[in-house]
This record gives sequence, structure tokens and C-alpha cells, in this order.
Amino acid sequence: AWESRPGSGEVGPDGRQAGEIPLDDLLYDSFRFNLSRQIVGEVRGKEVMAMIKAMQSGSGSISTTHSADAVGAIRKLITCAMEAGGHVTEAYAQRAVAEHINIIVQLLSAGSSNALALGGVGSSGLGSTGLGSFDSASLGSAA
Repeated sequence: AWESRPGSGEVGPDGRQAGEIPLDDLLYDSFRFNLSRQIVGEVRGKEVMAMIKAMQSGSGSISTTHSADAVGAIRKLITCAMEAGGHVTEAYAQRAVAEHINIIVQLLSAGSSNALALGGVGSSGLGSTGLGSFDSASLGSAA
């Protein structure tokens, strides 16, 4: 497993902090391998662009983010993409998210019980297809 890491603060001749391993470099290098999955991890900012690149590779990808619901997660990813730089337009961000995210799995926690909600993303972009909601008891009996 490869993991990005921040630098030590000292800037090297290439303009990067010493010891820094950016996510973009790791993802670029991973394309040379025959990987079955690329896991970007939690997306809270500009790493959404690495997530989209991983999803565009076609080898399978998974990422996480935090939001109140599926529609909020889509909106958050679009906003994060637009904040990644001036080169990302709202139209590109919406298209990239709609084209490359197929399903959203949301864990709903209510006190001592948990439920799982599944939402689909279609070419129209925002929205949940209402694929269903399952409580932890029904999931436990199916496992």
C-alpha cells in the first residue's frame, strides 16, 4: 500500500517540502501497475481530483467523505473539485462526478442501531435513485 505524506517544512530545490510524497505522484505511478483497485481514502479537499483520476482509470476505485446524505456528498465533491484550482469549472466538476460515481453507501447511525442507505448516481448528476435502505439487523441475517 502506498500512502501520501506531508513534508517536514524544509523546502528542497524542486520547491517541495523535504520528504513530501503527494497523492498525485503516487496515483500517477500506480497507473504503471496492474491494480485491481485504487483507494484514495477520505476526500475533504483537492484530493477529489486524484479520486476522479483513479475512477477514470477503470480499474475500480473507492473513496470516503462525510455528509448528511447522498445528495450532500455529491454537492461536497463538486465543491471540493472546484476549490482544487481555477482550471476546474463547475460544469467539469459536475460531469466528472456524475460520470464516475456509480453508487453511494451511507452509514446512518441512530443511537445504538445503524442503518445502511444506498443511493445511485446517474448521468443526470445530483440525486438518489432510492435503491433502498437496510437496517443492521437485516444485514446481519444476510451475512
